[in-house]
Amino acid sequence: MFTPAVDFMYKVCLSAIETRSGGLVFTGRKRIGKTRAIRLVFRELAQAFPDVLFLRVVASDRASSRERAFYGTLYATFNEAPEPRDRAEVRKETVKKAWLSAARARRVKRIVLRIDEIQGWGVEELAWLKSVVNELDEYNRMPLMTISVGSEEVEKRARSMAAKHRDDLVGRFYST
Repeated sequence: MFTPAVDFMYKVCLSAIETRSGGLVFTGRKRIGKTRAIRLVFRELAQAFPDVLFLRVVASDRASSRERAFYGTLYATFNEAPEPRDRAEVRKETVKKAWLSAARARRVKRIVLRIDEIQGWGVEELAWLKSVVNELDEYNRMPLMTISVGSEEVEKRARSMAAKHRDDLVGRFYST
């Protein structure tokens, strides 16, 4: 049903979700079909894991590396636009509540967030996402893992982060 490459992606994602491993990232040249492939994979994963809430976000370019803008990007996971005057903390809490509400309404026990174009996020954005993930797990017992796709630039960024001892971000979001 899938091409060998997409079948490989599916099996890696399936195993990661089953074992509740850290975040995954798939990288490749621009315009080779990573987003289309992961969309197909997620369609099948949703069938295989009815107890998981699957969400999607497109990482915005780093033109504005501000926390408010980052949380505004996460609003897309529930098809809303943030209030223009909301502070970053209000936006963060709104995103967490929306994700928890959707998970509880579907009676799921975990969330998988698909991040397209992850190369659009740097250290700051990943640190902010880490905070959301930690709070969902720690205070709400709702684990969240990420499965991302991005350009080859992500591999360079992961090496750079590892060299700067940001293993907390590399292990959580850039496992390959």
